Amino acid sequence: EIYVTAWKEAFANASERSKDDEMLNLNYDSTDADDMDEIQTTIEENVLQDLMYAALHASTPHMAKSVRAILEPLHNQKKNPTIDSLLYRMYSPLLWRALAAANPLVRIHASTILHTTFPLHEPNAGKTHLKEVNEKTIEVLIRLLNDGDPKVRVAGCDATVRILGVYWDALSAKHIRSLLN
Repeated sequence: EIYVTAWKEAFANASERSKDDEMLNLNYDSTDADDMDEIQTTIEENVLQDLMYAALHASTPHMAKSVRAILEPLHNQKKNPTIDSLLYRMYSPLLWRALAAANPLVRIHASTILHTTFPLHEPNAGKTHLKEVNEKTIEVLIRLLNDGDPKVRVAGCDATVRILGVYWDALSAKHIRSLLN
């Protein structure tokens, strides 16, 4: 239902910009690049980002897991620079805020997304950006490991172990020591 609503809204916006009031042809060949960009933006903002928000702010762990299952194909394609950029654009405004949320359940869900999307960065931004993102992530993981809620500490530990297990060679010795101490 969310996809259908977003699709209708995207094409409604595109048809309003159309010079004549004829029916919008859904054939990709006849849709100009501006319309396709607008459609893609609408779907990203009205579907993907809403799903990402739902995965972070779900009221139950079961619901969060179900929403993450919908997002899993995107997470699995993270090595694709286009998908990596998409994940960065869509998650950045949400994830860092959720990791600092007052609600412990939101922090738990956010820690799961953090290790799934690590490193959450813009692939074309360069090494300086990647270093800043890694620093920010390490700080957040340390904060999760020292959280007042035991369930958040467990989720932070899980995220830390998963990130270290995959990216041990990519992280500096200083970061590894700070996470393990």
